[in-house]
Amino acid sequence: MYISEKSYLLGDKKITINIKNNTSEELYYGEAYEIEYLKNNIWYEVPFTDDASFTDIGIILGPNKTNTHEISLDNININLKKGKYRIIKQVGDAMLAAEFKLK
Repeated sequence: MYISEKSYLLGDKKITINIKNNTSEELYYGEAYEIEYLKNNIWYEVPFTDDASFTDIGIILGPNKTNTHEISLDNININLKKGKYRIIKQVGDAMLAAEFKLK
């Protein structure tokens, strides 16, 4: 999993992630994700708003294919600040992370 743009501006509403399957097998994952921020070399979870939800669907990623998704920042329950963040997403049996900066 990777993020094409390594930095975004404060106030941006979406982050674009790419999930690439480098295997010969199908991978399965859902819409859910987490966002964490780095403070004093420790990652902390960014809380979602009380009404945030994810549709419980299964997404299939074929062998040697890439899917692109937009991650909304509208459902975050804190004021985001400049710094380093990461998106965490479970794909198959693996937890993947991709980092980005807010400037």
